[in-house]
Amino acid sequence: ASALSRVAASDWPGLLDAAAAHGALALLESAVAASTIPADALADFQRRLLVQRMWTEQTVASIERLAALFGAAGIPVLALKGPVFAERYHPTVSDRPSIDVDLLLRPDALPAALRLLREAGYTSDAEIEAAYLLAHSHHLHFDRAGEPQLELHFRAYHGFGVSMPASALMDRAEPYVFN
Repeated sequence: ASALSRVAASDWPGLLDAAAAHGALALLESAVAASTIPADALADFQRRLLVQRMWTEQTVASIERLAALFGAAGIPVLALKGPVFAERYHPTVSDRPSIDVDLLLRPDALPAALRLLREAGYTSDAEIEAAYLLAHSHHLHFDRAGEPQLELHFRAYHGFGVSMPASALMDRAEPYVFN
């Protein structure tokens, strides 16, 4: 029996909370399948994993919609982290969950991107602070009902006295299509 079979029934909620918080639910799947665990813990695990997989599908679909939106407007974007990273480096894209969509664009495309997102129904409190964020940050947050939050990056990184321009990644980017 696996170590999971020795987890007390009262410890399962905390274990699953921690696994979900750290994006490790999928890593437990084979161990859970090979273990005898309380029925309510198994049902909770399966429910959480299903929700994670459904959210991943939503996030991938959002990336594809946003890429099409920006592409139709002639604004090149690069997907950062999240599902693209997961699909390249994990057995399945939902093995590394993400809660939002991160897209990188060149800073000179930002005004057109802001207009495009507003026209598409995205909102952002960050636009009020855009001048500050443009000087001291690397992305703006956008929301749209029914969609994962969008982080629109205009720098690859900015913090701790270091700034990496978008061009550092955009110049080497290659087209990507989810499998």
